[in-house]
Amino acid sequence: MARKDPVGRFGLAAVAALALLGCAPPDLEDQRDSPEDEMEYVGTLAEAFDDSPGLRAEGAGGKRAGVDSLAALRKTDRRVEVSGRVPITEPLSLRGLVLRQQTVAYALDAAADRVVELDLQTGAATDAVALPLRSARFLADAPSGALYVLHPPRDGSTGPAQPGAIVEILPGPLRVAGRIDLPDGVGPSPDGAGPAAFSPDGSVLYLATDSLDGQPGEILGYDLSRRSIVFRVAHPTASARFRELAAGLDGTMLYATDAGVRAFAVDVLTQTVSAQLSLGALTSGGLALHPNGSTLYVGRNQERGVAVVDTATFLLTSEIPLPAFTIKEMAITADGRDLLVNSTTSAALFQIRTGSKAVRQTLDLEAGADRFLALER
Repeated sequence: MARKDPVGRFGLAAVAALALLGCAPPDLEDQRDSPEDEMEYVGTLAEAFDDSPGLRAEGAGGKRAGVDSLAALRKTDRRVEVSGRVPITEPLSLRGLVLRQQTVAYALDAAADRVVELDLQTGAATDAVALPLRSARFLADAPSGALYVLHPPRDGSTGPAQPGAIVEILPGPLRVAGRIDLPDGVGPSPDGAGPAAFSPDGSVLYLATDSLDGQPGEILGYDLSRRSIVFRVAHPTASARFRELAAGLDGTMLYATDAGVRAFAVDVLTQTVSAQLSLGALTSGGLALHPNGSTLYVGRNQERGVAVVDTATFLLTSEIPLPAFTIKEMAITADGRDLLVNSTTSAALFQIRTGSKAVRQTLDLEAGADRFLALER
């Protein structure tokens, strides 16, 4: 049972992956490490492993056999440690996870084309809803509490043709509430962990799209109540695409990476790229904005670690090297003190203190485990 903490709560989760709950905000400006600071981030971390070898048949193609267990971990200020394992009652081919409260998660089960509600204490699937389209790629968590599933287009060569689309799912009980079809041939950017972001009030969903027929990919903004495009910015280079998105705190800026070596600041009011920055190495999965909006963290490949960018000047201010060839995802705790970096190639989760920019801990994980990070509300 979680110990009561006087400062509040934050959380972070990951399945096929990791799930973390904890406590939150002391003063965001105080990022210094203190040897006297023994306060615990109370809660649980969970990691699910795919223990099944090979593939299972799904229509004309193949999908990974399901994740079948959750390893419970406990994260304190000093370390992360395994505290037990919970079997998942029905294996899931996970492509994303959203954590709510401390005991409920919503998982995108790609093989079965559905969204599943999971009890994180028992591992049981307590609710599920079938998706109206196939080949779901990402699961996005809106400030309103709705879930949005992103689908790429299908040309009909390996099954029914379908447009790229955004499908809205409401919980309690899980149900499909609507669908937005993307422009002809357009789908979400295929790589990276976060091609979607929301305006602070949740009224607009921003989506990084794939490049198409030599044309650059775009960032499209959809008004979710009117289901119409209200924002559109193209990548400044032909045939290139944006990769991951993060929304600024006041709704006037978006931050993005591309599938190359660049990061971008995008002005929402003028719908233009206002600044861009070479990061010195190919970007990987991972884009995180500090809770006070001052700093952008960008994951890079080939053991170049994390690039630290000042959002006021949009300049590279420092680098955090990591022994990870590929970074899959990153998430920052709500108090802004810890950046968690998920690397699948090195089978590790790195805990970095944002104040000192030092690696506090490396948690070794099973090689080949698919892991997804998601912030708990």
